[in-house]
Amino acid sequence: MSRMTRSATLAMSLLVILAGCGSDGSGRPVTGVDARFIAEVASYQQVVDEPSRFAVGLIGASGRWVSFGHATLTFTPPDGSDADPPDAVVAGFLPLPGSPDLEADPALTLASDGRGVYAVDALAFPEAGIWLVEASVELDGEAESATATFEVLDEPIVPVVGDPAISVDHPVLGDDVDLGVLDSRARDGEELPDPDLHEASIPDALDAGRASLILFATPVYCSSRFCGPITDMVAELATEYADRATFVHVEIWSDFEDRELNPAAEAWVATDDGRILEPWLFLVDGDGTILESWDNIATHAEVAAALEALPAP
Repeated sequence: MSRMTRSATLAMSLLVILAGCGSDGSGRPVTGVDARFIAEVASYQQVVDEPSRFAVGLIGASGRWVSFGHATLTFTPPDGSDADPPDAVVAGFLPLPGSPDLEADPALTLASDGRGVYAVDALAFPEAGIWLVEASVELDGEAESATATFEVLDEPIVPVVGDPAISVDHPVLGDDVDLGVLDSRARDGEELPDPDLHEASIPDALDAGRASLILFATPVYCSSRFCGPITDMVAELATEYADRATFVHVEIWSDFEDRELNPAAEAWVATDDGRILEPWLFLVDGDGTILESWDNIATHAEVAAALEALPAP
């Protein structure tokens, strides 16, 4: 079966939104009230009664994003549910690594001028099922909003904090493989951008009893285009905190054209229904236990803080 990244649906969703309204099959709208942007839930794993970061991207036409300022998020429980939804929350702008973090009102920007999501930490949902979020912002003095559906799970589908790291081998520098298997940016004979991230495998790091920062990302084939900036950020952290942890980048695809997954990526971030949840970043301690986990977006500051909290060498 062909496997696709969850974020690959974003471009198709945008075309649908700009053409007209749609629904999630239950009659509830999943389109923007104003066609200048749509909402796309950027959090991959919401588990019932488990507080975690909730993030929404607001994507406009012609490569524009709603950036900066704050958005108000309100929630509707699954159809037929009598669950009490979380109170409306004000979500702050969380920039993608490399994007500016400005004190400014929300605005439609080019990706080069600002790109990120609106996020709130430690949000929990009381019931599993398909929920709806409405994200509201003020653009040019006008209140505008968009809605999106998302699933709250009974159980996690990707390893969570406290779980043991999964020891599955994957190619590293020195193996007899094309460098594009290590990083999709090195396909077709291109130079490997970040060799320091490919010197050790996950099993190598676990066997050494050393903390590790493990990134699952495919910089070329990541439809959300979040993978490249986060990979670059991890490479920067690897130079700053080489004494604290082993840094590992696992490319998602062994062969993108034939949809062959890297076995480690399949074990960690592939779902039973064929979705690939990436980028995803895990901090693992020297005993092989997951300490921290960031799905889709992680900032330099928060990952650096987690690395600095590791035992000093």
